[in-house]
Amino acid sequence: AHHVDNQHPQACPSDCSSAGVCNNRTGKCQCNDFREGVDCSVPVCSKYHRCCTHCSDAHCTACLEGYGVVEDADVGDQCVPCSTAIDPRCIDCNVTTGVCLRCIDPLLLTSGRSGPREHDPALPEDEVQRQPSRSSSAVNTFDEAEDYFVVDPALAPLNASTVACDQGLKLDKSRTCYPKWSSHVSCGSYGTVYFVSPKYEVREDDGFVRLYIARTGGGVGTVSATYQIEHLSTSADDVTPTAFYTTNQVVTFLPGQVEQSFLVTLNDDRLLEDNECFQVSLSTYDGPVQLGKQSRTTVCIVDDDSNRTCSLQSERIGSLSDDKSMNTVAGEPINFVIQARSCDGQNQTAGFDSFLVTASRHEKDGSLVHSKGEATIVDDENGTYNAEISLYNSGLYNLDIYLLIPGGLRAHYYNSAFLSEEEHEKTRIDAAINFTWDNGPVSSLSTDFVSVRWEGVIMSNYSETFSFDLDVD
Repeated sequence: AHHVDNQHPQACPSDCSSAGVCNNRTGKCQCNDFREGVDCSVPVCSKYHRCCTHCSDAHCTACLEGYGVVEDADVGDQCVPCSTAIDPRCIDCNVTTGVCLRCIDPLLLTSGRSGPREHDPALPEDEVQRQPSRSSSAVNTFDEAEDYFVVDPALAPLNASTVACDQGLKLDKSRTCYPKWSSHVSCGSYGTVYFVSPKYEVREDDGFVRLYIARTGGGVGTVSATYQIEHLSTSADDVTPTAFYTTNQVVTFLPGQVEQSFLVTLNDDRLLEDNECFQVSLSTYDGPVQLGKQSRTTVCIVDDDSNRTCSLQSERIGSLSDDKSMNTVAGEPINFVIQARSCDGQNQTAGFDSFLVTASRHEKDGSLVHSKGEATIVDDENGTYNAEISLYNSGLYNLDIYLLIPGGLRAHYYNSAFLSEEEHEKTRIDAAINFTWDNGPVSSLSTDFVSVRWEGVIMSNYSETFSFDLDVD
């Protein structure tokens, strides 16, 4: 005869929390070595720290990934995050010796969408900025994840030498560097480069706009990126990609440099126009660097000419004929009044503008010859200017009045060495004629065999004889 056990299997509490074996005859759990409780839900080692996974009778011997053991710490404090003890990117460490054994990009551990877990250490500010938003569901969320590694101990701590560098503070191509905060200590990467701001807005008469590029990874190694200008509503007349002291559009990050800035030139044209924008984009150039998501920035130039005096709106008023050509008698003064008007057509009510009056005599062969004379212009400081010019010879003259705008000379650039109008490329205002072109482009098509004609007036501080020397290559 066989005994038949009619007792039904009994379930164990919480199915032993997946940390033990259920005895279905008794309904009791047989817990794993490091779990206890009726449902095996209580870690035996948790008394040393909630993240302790293995322990002896005296202390914790192993913690969750990302935590290091501190054996001599008080009970309850024997697991310490590697990210706070050593480096925010350290995921395996020896806290006792202060050595990181393995690094990981916190972006791969992100909990940005669901919120942090209870045992997740707080992230430093430079890592918080890289985290995806909770609403993000893009498939490329983790494309910017970096290959972090433990750097040579001789380089640590990295953040003791991280700097930001600004070019052009001395109006030359040298860079001025200063300390820049970083959370990197032992973990680094070659990083990604990106524009700090997605958009800039500047006045047309600012002369330059300073753009900032940042580099992640703690400044490990030397990497380079290049930038290009893409005109949206601007043109080459409005913007020059570099400052006058260079044509180099490569930005190089030396070891320790985590931010760079450079100048783009704005050419003020004193023309009433709509606000204009251009885009600047980054490309990798040298070294194992990647582009960050913000690899483009937009610069909008706010036109500031509406209230400024404009030559196209100002006019000659008074008894003098409006005809450009006039017969004059040698030595007899010609008097007239200049009414200064803003670019939006309003009469100016204050002075301090500068005007120039020139005369050209009609020759018998039909040509025009610039004539010498004496001209004086008196600023009435109410928007009008009393002008007088006396010419040395009688004849038929053209009288030209120019508004002198401070800030540079008008430059015409040609893609040939002969000032050929067929090769004319652009006209812009050059604030300084002190270029260091090196081997870079002078025009969009040429680095050599080009020509430039500058037009304008140079105002001296003293009445004396001056010599102009040109140093060209």
